[in-house]
Amino acid sequence: MTPSEENTLNEQLGQLGIAARPEQLHACLALLDHLEHWTSAFNLTAIHDRREAVEKHIVDSLTVLPWLDGVQSLLDAGSGAGFPALPLAIFRPGLRILSVDASQRKVYFQKEMRRTLGLKHVEPIAARLEDLNVRHPELLPVDAVVARALGSTAMVAGATARLLRTGGRLLIMKSAQDNDTPPQAANGALALETVAHISLPFSHIERRIAIYKNVKGNA
Repeated sequence: MTPSEENTLNEQLGQLGIAARPEQLHACLALLDHLEHWTSAFNLTAIHDRREAVEKHIVDSLTVLPWLDGVQSLLDAGSGAGFPALPLAIFRPGLRILSVDASQRKVYFQKEMRRTLGLKHVEPIAARLEDLNVRHPELLPVDAVVARALGSTAMVAGATARLLRTGGRLLIMKSAQDNDTPPQAANGALALETVAHISLPFSHIERRIAIYKNVKGNA
């Protein structure tokens, strides 16, 4: 990482209305340094261009921050190598985050980043979403679930609705071309509140965040 890289990240976040402290910028770029090093041996990400990694791993992950005000517990469903969970943890130290992925090696990387970066409020879990209620009932339900590039709205909603408290929200991060935003999901348990449109500052790639509210409680 370099001072210019920190400035670039800070400028991109500023264009999205996200204020960042120097230590948060440093931690996010350190996370990318570790990701690059680990990927050479464990193939954690297909993104190898540094500028693209800054935007798609860090900036894109943080676009959901405006919808996390008042949220005390968050589940990242299908978090991969820890995105958006780890950048969100850097920016929300008071937020309890469950970062769930089925890949043991990706969760192992997350656990190492938890230790290395001091993110004690993150709990990386190697599991399938459908097993969480049985394996970790003490951690559920959560206030919010975030899912990025996980699958169709019906699949994501069906797998996560029961993990949300009544009134909790599911945030599905999508490409601009993905218009799969039905007004209801999970057999009516989730109701669409809004679809936010976001343009990433560097590439100007368009993103959509579909926000659903749990209106029926846990299944």
